[in-house]
Amino acid sequence: MLTKEINQRQTARIQLVVPPELKTRMEQAVQEANFSSVNQMIRTAIEELLDRLSEEQIKQRLIEGYQANAEFLQKMNEEWEHVSDEV
Repeated sequence: MLTKEINQRQTARIQLVVPPELKTRMEQAVQEANFSSVNQMIRTAIEELLDRLSEEQIKQRLIEGYQANAEFLQKMNEEWEHVSDEV
């Protein structure tokens, strides 16, 4: 009983409406990929998507940061270029 109460506090319910063909495909994927349930498959898919989106956001921020600092980095490279020539 205590486990059920703890489990209920650590989860949130959502309702998902999908076309019948998608439901069929999901059920087949559960069997083929050895998920314990459709819920587990959906949780895994959502977590993977959110992780991928987070990675994409980080990459985009890095690109924007490099672009914003490109002029500064070019000047720094030019200032230190003579040191490379001496070595």
